[in-house]
Amino acid sequence: MNKQEALPIRPQGYYIWPIFVFAVLATTVMLNIALFTLAKNTADTPIEDRAYERSQSYQTVIDQGQRAKEIGLDLEIVTNDREKVLILRQAQTQAYAAGQIILRATRPANSSMDFEKTLEELPSRPGHYALPQTTAPGLWLIEIRLTLPSGKALIRKQVVL
Repeated sequence: MNKQEALPIRPQGYYIWPIFVFAVLATTVMLNIALFTLAKNTADTPIEDRAYERSQSYQTVIDQGQRAKEIGLDLEIVTNDREKVLILRQAQTQAYAAGQIILRATRPANSSMDFEKTLEELPSRPGHYALPQTTAPGLWLIEIRLTLPSGKALIRKQVVL
């Protein structure tokens, strides 16, 4: 009898399935060890510890914006060769004399140009405020804060200078 005839012929892939089972088990063990190590070495961070205070500040901003809408306040920026003027209007018709306002201008493309400034009304024109001449052309997010008899108000607008 020949040696080749004595050995039974095994089907193709006969020895692969035990290797596959072992590989799945080994991979599972390695992933569990990695996740355990990650969980142990990562610091626990508390969930928002001042959630109520934050929600109150959001509500304050919403209320201020609503107060400005209730009386119809809006802003318009007029530019020409000589000056850049911010006009605070009520009900889209008349200029609203608010005295002192706080202007916060944000430039989305370049945050180094952002500024906050207190503006006074121009003496000869109520409701008109001179913008700084250094305000570069482009898209600006303008935020105006002012004090009304009914409380503080907030106006937000995107403008292109």
